[in-house]
Amino acid sequence: MLKEGELEEALDDLTRANEIYPHDPDLQLMLGKCHARTGNLTAADECFGQAIRLAPEELDGYWHRAQIRFEQADYSSALSDLEKVLGQEPENTDALCLKGRCYIGLEEIDQARDILKQSNQLENPHIHSYIYLCMASNKHKYGRRHITAADRWRSWRSNLLFDTLMVLRLSWLYILVYLALQVFFDLHPVYTWLLIAVILWNTWKAIKVHWVLAT
Repeated sequence: MLKEGELEEALDDLTRANEIYPHDPDLQLMLGKCHARTGNLTAADECFGQAIRLAPEELDGYWHRAQIRFEQADYSSALSDLEKVLGQEPENTDALCLKGRCYIGLEEIDQARDILKQSNQLENPHIHSYIYLCMASNKHKYGRRHITAADRWRSWRSNLLFDTLMVLRLSWLYILVYLALQVFFDLHPVYTWLLIAVILWNTWKAIKVHWVLAT
């Protein structure tokens, strides 16, 4: 029911199951996820807290509660839960990304940039880390600190890789069709110019997205 989006029915069954198995941490996680998807963040927070109390060595409860508390703008509490996750999984890029977003919420921008940069370098590019790093680098909203030559080069290289992948993701089908037709037919040069036009258009869209985020 959760997978099919039948949330009211799932919540009824999970609530009845909770009356029978109140000490099952996996059930608490499922119930918390259901509450979160229905927008009841307070109930979700309570379920994830119960899952943590029942299985404090498991990370799922901390991770899901951190997301809830981030949504509630309780950034300090979210950071506390994220430290539990990162204590065991220091290279968890999703947790690092959310940690960076918490620091943006606390307006501790230098720390946010450092953490998001670390996350993006671990999985280059880590799409969400990259996006929020661009936002944290918004010179009009957050100001701009001194950037070393090495950091500037890494940023340029990361931007180039991200924009290239974005253009390829937008254009791959056109390129594939063009190459397939080129193998079997003697295409008129106009089709080559059309492909170039599509790629240039998608390149412009990728650059515009980056510019909007960064400025």
